[in-house]
Amino acid sequence: MEQQNTVNEITRIAEPLVRSLGLTIWGIEIIPAGRTVLRIYVDTPPDTSETDGKGPDVGQCANISRHVGLALEAENIFTNAYVLEVSSPGMKRQFFALAQLMPYIGSDLELKLVGVQPELPDRKHLRGKLLAVGEHDFVLLAYDAPEGTRLSIPWNNVRKAILAPELPFSNVEKPGRKKSVGRMQNLDLEAD
Repeated sequence: MEQQNTVNEITRIAEPLVRSLGLTIWGIEIIPAGRTVLRIYVDTPPDTSETDGKGPDVGQCANISRHVGLALEAENIFTNAYVLEVSSPGMKRQFFALAQLMPYIGSDLELKLVGVQPELPDRKHLRGKLLAVGEHDFVLLAYDAPEGTRLSIPWNNVRKAILAPELPFSNVEKPGRKKSVGRMQNLDLEAD
């Protein structure tokens, strides 16, 4: 709970600046290590047309980092040394709240669960297609499970949820692996 209180304080400090730049806080991640890493993910609000779907630029992230870093120092949020990173959530974005999943219905997710699901009692890592989002849970069509396995996963059982976009040539055979070449097998690579 202490970490959640710290996240709430950071949000209180960062949110006015982030909003003044026409952005929103997507999520905050604190990674305790030898030197704590604080990651603030910022994005364009989902209901805005001002940015034509473009995420934050490097200048905006640097500006947020500079000002939020000074405010965190002034309020002594961290007593030990830490690293502050400000960036866009990117293509493989991590989800911090159930509501963030809604626009991604039909997309693939990678999940790390707190506890196993009754339908797959030996698995805490899952990959599948997001089918629906409810008030407290979501439905995933699980890959690498018996065909058609649909899981209703409570959000409070999710340790980490990441968007897993299919990238061009992502199915390309890697050295030492026996996989199909996927999309590349249809390409004609002969020289003219």
